[in-house]
Amino acid sequence: MMKSAPTRTVPATPAMLTVLTLAGCQTAYYGAMEKPGFEKRDILVDGMRRAERRIEPVLNAFRDRVLFLKHNLNAQAISALRADRAEVESDIAALVAEMNASIAEADAFIQRMSAD
Repeated sequence: MMKSAPTRTVPATPAMLTVLTLAGCQTAYYGAMEKPGFEKRDILVDGMRRAERRIEPVLNAFRDRVLFLKHNLNAQAISALRADRAEVESDIAALVAEMNASIAEADAFIQRMSAD
């Protein structure tokens, strides 16, 4: 007969205790602030406005970085295209030279056929 593994109970972790404590503190805070006349909504709106003021500098820095990356990537793309353009032009020049040589051979063949 097989023995089953002993079951273990998971003790309350510090994180769980912190969450429960903060939730209780928040409820007590709102309750205490409502007594002198502060509405819960006003407290939340003030908190949101404070967060909004703190996020604007971060968003400005983010926008500046995105703009820099756009310009930098465009410059890199343009320089890469210039290098590709030079390579393509070189390949085209070689192809045109081969075509001209083939045309010259065809013309010479036609000349010989006409002479005979």
